Amino acid sequence: MNLFQTINELLFTKKDPDACLDPETYQSFQPYMTNRWGSFYSKEVALLINSTMNKYSQISDDKSQVFKMYHYLLPKLKFKRISYAKKKKKEKSEEVEGLERIATARDMSLREVKQCVDLYESLNK
Repeated sequence: MNLFQTINELLFTKKDPDACLDPETYQSFQPYMTNRWGSFYSKEVALLINSTMNKYSQISDDKSQVFKMYHYLLPKLKFKRISYAKKKKKEKSEEVEGLERIATARDMSLREVKQCVDLYESLNK
């Protein structure tokens, strides 16, 4: 069972944890990722996870017990698509790309190169 099947089991389908999972699934269970995706569902689920799961999941080292705790404490939720918000990349200008090339060639930081350019421009006025 992969991560998304595990999340569907814990949040949406709620079958008997002993009947549907084998020991390999318990070993591949990742509480952190389950917490992360559960907190994307809604603010209320994030609050529940933070107040219970993050505190009490460290009690046991046995992943099967932790999985069962998640299974019994998290409520069965109505299925909805959880969209993960990706960070948008900013497009670099040609000037910044040129400064980055200079910084790499001279083993300097980008900030130092900008300071040198500003100093050069102020001296040539």
